[in-house]
Amino acid sequence: MSEEPLSVKRHMRFWRRHLAMLPAAYTRADDQRMTLAYFCLSALDLIESEDAALSDEERAAYRDWVYAQQLSASNGGGFRGSPVAKYSHLTMSYTALLVLCILRDDFARLDREALRIHVRGLQQADGSFCAAQGSRERDVRFSYCAIAIAYMLNDWDILDLDRAVAFLLSCQHYEGAFGQEPGLESHGGSTYCVIASLALAGRLGCVPRCAALKRWILQRQTCQGGFQGRVEKDADTCYSFWCGASAAILGCHGQINGAADVQWILSAESPMGGIAKVPGEFPDVLHSYLSYVALSLHVADQSAALPLAHVDAALNLSHASLAWLQTRLWQVQ
Repeated sequence: MSEEPLSVKRHMRFWRRHLAMLPAAYTRADDQRMTLAYFCLSALDLIESEDAALSDEERAAYRDWVYAQQLSASNGGGFRGSPVAKYSHLTMSYTALLVLCILRDDFARLDREALRIHVRGLQQADGSFCAAQGSRERDVRFSYCAIAIAYMLNDWDILDLDRAVAFLLSCQHYEGAFGQEPGLESHGGSTYCVIASLALAGRLGCVPRCAALKRWILQRQTCQGGFQGRVEKDADTCYSFWCGASAAILGCHGQINGAADVQWILSAESPMGGIAKVPGEFPDVLHSYLSYVALSLHVADQSAALPLAHVDAALNLSHASLAWLQTRLWQVQ
């Protein structure tokens, strides 16, 4: 942990280094570069410092790169993760829209119809969504991405929402939380995907056994202060987001021991900037960014005084960028 928790200068250097050149460890994730860019740009969007702001030239260059990953309707629509990816992907399309909001794009170049085709073509008969054309992956992660895209476009005709919700609810475990697919054990990340999806779709009231669900989430806080993703697992900083954001959406975030969670997260802060999965490991962009959002939720609860902007827990976007989305993207038809 650095001497000054969440030192703006250290963390800004961490994010800008990763924007300029990803370390070799990320090579195998090159087809997911859109999401890695989202982690970096959204982190800078959350840091409350003028020095964290991107220049107009940087914003224009990043916008051009994002649109270079947009595929036409004849090629499946949506966004791919990087030039090495052949096909578009639901997660990359979700994070591409978030990145464009963060970059304050006017959305004039957004091919909405191709994006509709992309999302609509990936929904399955049971209401779930495939990650991409030809992919065998279909679980609540991709349902969340599809519903988030529909929310951001303000266009609910791009999917069958009733079937999508039915699939999500079929993933509820006897404990009240949700698994990645029907019949699988409760998991913090899967639970977030379901709860956030239902919140974005205005269907949060459909959740059965909500008291048991809240209890399961709150019980994931460990004696170390942080959160585990499943029963009998170790704490991991990313679950302070997955469980914390779920609690925020359900209105029980105030029941978390905020001071203990903040202390746990900051104990994994690196002197070079960024936050690791657990104390003593090297930081990475996923755990660093999700830790920021978890800390931001504690700032909103007044459990922490840190230089982080408030964030929308369901969409995983700063309030300022969400306002841009609602006043710009919702107006573009």
